[in-house]
Amino acid sequence: MSTFAFYFVRGNLSISADERHAIQLDAKEKEFVLAEMRSLLLFINGILKGLHEDDMTAVSKAAKSAGMGLWPSMHHLYLW
Repeated sequence: MSTFAFYFVRGNLSISADERHAIQLDAKEKEFVLAEMRSLLLFINGILKGLHEDDMTAVSKAAKSAGMGLWPSMHHLYLW
């Protein structure tokens, strides 16, 4: 139980020479993180484009798509 608790709380980390922490992910976890990052960049791009064009409806739509709005496009990647 203590081993499980250690990895659940701390995870599988390695520390680099400049003291950054690298989280070790398996292939499925890595794909999930990268897919989420790509989606968030698309939302940010939509928000910035809407702001540039002074289109607050587009900004609102892009912002609402992020966060919990991201669930419909990402639920198949969740690990459970």
